[in-house]
Amino acid sequence: MIKRMGCGQFLVVVVVVTMMLVLQAPGVEGKDSVQITNGMDVTLLVWCKSKNDDLGVVNLAPGQVWGFRFNDNIFGSTLFTCSAQARGYKLVSLIVWQGWSYSGPAMCNVANRDWTFAPSGIWCNGKFFESWPH
Repeated sequence: MIKRMGCGQFLVVVVVVTMMLVLQAPGVEGKDSVQITNGMDVTLLVWCKSKNDDLGVVNLAPGQVWGFRFNDNIFGSTLFTCSAQARGYKLVSLIVWQGWSYSGPAMCNVANRDWTFAPSGIWCNGKFFESWPH
C-alpha cells in the first residue's frame, strides 16, 4: 500500500533536494580545499580529478602554489586523486581528499589539506606523508 505524502513531508523533500543541488552546483565556492605546493627545484606536473571533475594538468614552477575549493557531497564520499611527476622523480598518485570517510593519517583528516611535493618526499599539512616511489 502506497501512502500519500503530506504537504509538510513534501516541503522537507523539496528543501533537501534543493540543498543537494546548491551544494553540488558548479561555481559555488566550497568550504573544503586542497592546496598543492611545488617544493622541488624543477617543474612539477600535477593532474587532479574526481569522479565528476577533471581539473586538467597544471605545470607548477618551483615554489608555486595551486589549489581548488569544493563542497564534499551530501554523503561525505567525495574522492579527489592527484598524480604528480617531476624530472628525475617517478609518477606518484595520491588520494588527496576522501570525504569525511577518510581513513588515512589523522594529519590529513581536515577540511583544508595542504600537500607539498619536495625532494624529501610528499608532505600533508606540514607532516611527512610518504616518500617518492622508487
